[in-house]
Amino acid sequence: MTKNLEIRKYKLIQEIIRMDDEASIAKIEGQIEAMQKEDTVWHAAIKPLRKTITLYMTRSGLGKFPNHFASCIDASNQKVKT
Repeated sequence: MTKNLEIRKYKLIQEIIRMDDEASIAKIEGQIEAMQKEDTVWHAAIKPLRKTITLYMTRSGLGKFPNHFASCIDASNQKVKT
C-alpha cells in the first residue's frame, strides 16, 4: 500500500470517530456492506481456468503472438533458472 492510501484511511477513520450522528454512521455501515457484497459477487463470477500457470505454459500457448513477446518470456525463464 502506498503512504498516500494509508494517510487517506487514517483520515477517514478520524472523521468517523468525530461523528456523533448515529444516522450518518449507519449510512456509512450500509455503504461498506454494499461494497463488500459487490466484491463477493464479482469474485464469485470470476473463476480462474487454472490454479497456477507458469511462464513455460504461457510460452507454449502463445500460438500467433509476436516472437518478441515469446523471446521476452524465454529470457525471463533463463533468469529464473540461473
